[in-house]
Amino acid sequence: MIAKKSILIFILNLTAIVLVAQIQIADRIGLEAISNDLSATYILTDDIDLSDQAWMPLDEFKGQLDGNGHIIRGLMFNNSSTNSVGLFKTSNGAIIKKLGFENVQITGAKQVGIIVGNAVATVFEECYTSNGVVNGVDHVGSICGRAQEATVIRNCYSSSKIETMTQSGGLVGVTECSELTKSYFSGTVNATKRANGIVGLVDETDDFMKVTYCVNLAPSLSATNNSGLYRIIHDGDKEITLIQNYSLSSTLIGDPNFLTTRISDDASSLDGADVSPEIAQTQNFYESTLGWDFEDVWTMPDLGYPRLKWQELEREITVFNPPIEKTLTRSTPINLNEYLPTSHGYNLLQFISTNPNVSISEDGILSVKENTSFVVDDVELEFSVKAGYSIGTVDVDLSSTESYTFTIPMNVGALQLSENRRIKVSSFNVRNDNASDANEGNAWVNRLPVIANMILFHDLDIIGTQECKSNQILGLRDSLARFNYNYIGRGRGSYPTDDEFSAIFYKKERFKLLDSGNFWLSQTPDVPSKGWDAALNRICTWGKFEEQSTGLVFFAFNLHLDHVGVTARKYSSELVVEKVRQIADGKPTVLTGDFNVDQHSDGYAVITDPLSCLFSDSFLTAPIVYNPTGTSNSFDVKNITPQRIDHVFITEHFIPLRYGIFTDHYWTDTTGEYLDTVDLPDDILIQEATTRLPSDHYPVMVELEF
Repeated sequence: MIAKKSILIFILNLTAIVLVAQIQIADRIGLEAISNDLSATYILTDDIDLSDQAWMPLDEFKGQLDGNGHIIRGLMFNNSSTNSVGLFKTSNGAIIKKLGFENVQITGAKQVGIIVGNAVATVFEECYTSNGVVNGVDHVGSICGRAQEATVIRNCYSSSKIETMTQSGGLVGVTECSELTKSYFSGTVNATKRANGIVGLVDETDDFMKVTYCVNLAPSLSATNNSGLYRIIHDGDKEITLIQNYSLSSTLIGDPNFLTTRISDDASSLDGADVSPEIAQTQNFYESTLGWDFEDVWTMPDLGYPRLKWQELEREITVFNPPIEKTLTRSTPINLNEYLPTSHGYNLLQFISTNPNVSISEDGILSVKENTSFVVDDVELEFSVKAGYSIGTVDVDLSSTESYTFTIPMNVGALQLSENRRIKVSSFNVRNDNASDANEGNAWVNRLPVIANMILFHDLDIIGTQECKSNQILGLRDSLARFNYNYIGRGRGSYPTDDEFSAIFYKKERFKLLDSGNFWLSQTPDVPSKGWDAALNRICTWGKFEEQSTGLVFFAFNLHLDHVGVTARKYSSELVVEKVRQIADGKPTVLTGDFNVDQHSDGYAVITDPLSCLFSDSFLTAPIVYNPTGTSNSFDVKNITPQRIDHVFITEHFIPLRYGIFTDHYWTDTTGEYLDTVDLPDDILIQEATTRLPSDHYPVMVELEF
C-alpha cells in the first residue's frame, strides 16, 4: 500500500504556523517503510497483522509513532544470538504512543523488548502488550529491554510472559536515569536471576531514577537464584525515588519450586505495599490511591484490571480483506462468503439490496436479476456477521456501461459486542472409581454429586474430564442431563467402553456439535495402543463446536498424558500439536488435560513453544488468577504444591479473562456429638466431621472471550 500523508496544522502564539507531515501506515509494507526515514512522524490507520512471516527489527528510531488506537499482532523474531531486539532495535529521542501489541513471540540475546530493545530518551505513552512471550539472556522486558537517559514509560501496561537468564523485569529489564509512572504488569517473569515485577535492575541513576504510582499484578515472579528478587524493582544499591507503588498480596515469588508470598505495607519499598486481589480490581484504588486518570486515559472493565480508554472506543473490524472489486454480470454472480476471514469465525446472516436490479440470496450470492436492463444506480447493502458483532449499513457502488462493478470497503464499523462471546472452559481429573479410594472414604458414590454440583454452580460450558470409567461417564451424564449437558468420547481400551475416558462434557443447547473424534497418544494413533515408554494406553478426544448465538466455530481437545513414561509425555505433546494443526486447521482451539507434567517440563515446553505460535498457557495471560495451590492434592486438604499439572491452553483467538483453581471440599462422618460454642446462640449446633475432596486433583477453570 502506498503511504499517504495528511497535514496537521499547529498554531503557536496565533502567529507561527508549523506543518507536520504524518505518514500513514496501514499494513506491513508501510511499517517496514519506516526504515526509509527513521526520524519522520508516523500514524497507524489500521490494525496490522505480522504473523505471516518473521519481523526484522528496524534500526534506531528517532521519530514519532502514533498508534492511533491500533494494534500490531503476531510480531515474531527468533534469534537467540542477536542483541537489541524488538519492533525497533533501538530508539533515541522517539515518542511512541497509543499502540497495542498482541500475540507477540520475541527471542533475542541482550536488550530484548517487544517495542524497543534499547530505548534512549524515549517516551512510551498509553501503550500495552498482551498475550506475548519475550525470551532473552540479559536485559529483558516487555516494553523495552533497556531504558536510558530520561526515557519515560507512562500509562502503559503489559500482561506478557518474560523468560530470561538474568536482569528481567515485567516492563523493563534494566534502567538508567529513567522514569516509570502509572503503569502495571500482570504477566509472569521467570529467570535464573532477577525476575522483578516492574524493573529488573537499576544500573545508573545520576539522581534521576523514579518509579511512581505503579502496580505489580503478576501471579508469579520466579528465579532459581533468589538474590535481588523483588515485587517492584531491584535498585542495584543506587539512589532511586519510589513513590506509592503496590503489589498484589497474592503474587508468588521465589524459587520456582518453592514460591511464597511476601508481606509489605511500605509503598516506597522495593516490594511495594500489599494490595488484595479484590481491591486491585476496583477503579477507586487506581483513581483515589494512585491518581490515575479515568476521564481521558484509563477505563475499568467489569472483570480484570484497567484498560486504556482508547481500547474501548468504537473500532473498525476487517470484514472483507482485501477489498472486493469484482465485476458483476448476469452470468457471473458474486459469492460474498468467499471474502470473509473465516478464521475469525464470521458467518453472514442477512443481506438486503436497495437496488431493484440486484438481488442477494440468503447464502450471500449477489446477482443481477434476469430480464432487466443495466441501470446505473448505487445499491445500499446491509449485512450482519454472526460473531457477536452487529455490522451497520455499507454503501456499495454499482456502475457500468455493460456490467456492474461491485466495490465494498475493507473495514466497517463494529457497533456492538455480544455478551455471548464468553465461555468457561475447565480441565477436571475426577479420579477413577476404585475400591482402594472407597476404603479410604473417597468412594465415587459420595464424590459424584459434589462434582456434578460444582460443574453446575460454577456454570462451566466446556469440561475436559480425565480418568472417568464408563460407569462414571454415565453417572455424570445422568446428573447433568436435565441441565442440558452432553458428552463426547470413548474409552482408551480396545472397546468404546473399555478403561478410562478423556471425555468432553458441553452444554448442548449452547454449543452445536459439528464433528468429533479420538486418537491415541502413540506411534499408531488411529487404533487403541500404548506409545513409547508409557505404562498405559492414552487417548485424546476432540470436538468441533459452534457457539449458536454467535456462530463461532472452535475446537476442544482433551487428554491425559502418561504418569510413567517421560519419553511418552514429550512425544505425545508433539503428536498433539501436530494433530491440532491437522484437525483444527487454524481455527480457535482450547486444549485441556491432565498432562502429568508441571510448567517447567519438556512436554509443557512443546505445547507452549513460542516458535510454533500455537498455544499459550491461560494461567500466564489471564489478568485475574486465583491459584491458592497447584492442581494435585492426593485427597488431602493439607497438601499444597506450587506445581500445576492440569492445564488449559488456548490459541490466539481467545482472550483469557480469569483463571482459577477450585479447592471446593465437602464433609462426611460426623461424630454425632455437638461442640460447645462460645460466640453463637445456644440453638446453633456444630459437629466435627471429616473434610473430603471430590478428587485427587483440583479442577482448573478459565473464562475466555473470543
